[in-house]
Amino acid sequence: MLTDNIFGAFWQNTKRMDDKRIATLTPASGVKEINDIFYLDDGHNYHQLDVYYPEGTADTDKLPVLIDIHGGGWMYGDKELKKYYCLELATKGYV
Repeated sequence: MLTDNIFGAFWQNTKRMDDKRIATLTPASGVKEINDIFYLDDGHNYHQLDVYYPEGTADTDKLPVLIDIHGGGWMYGDKELKKYYCLELATKGYV
């Protein structure tokens, strides 16, 4: 279908632009991360999350938590799209 081709081309172009932007970013320092935690027990790679928090955080520390859900309308993207944004928030004291 023509519509599928148009949307497919749009999302492919969006990914190219995102990959180019992400390649210019530098990870924030002073942040610990826990990657690829399954939130559903089905083994699907898209059912994983990452947690970022400031280095030196104790298990008993209470920090504000932000949950970032990337956009894409279930058509494009994954948790890597906003990784650097979330790393930066962790440097400000958020989990």
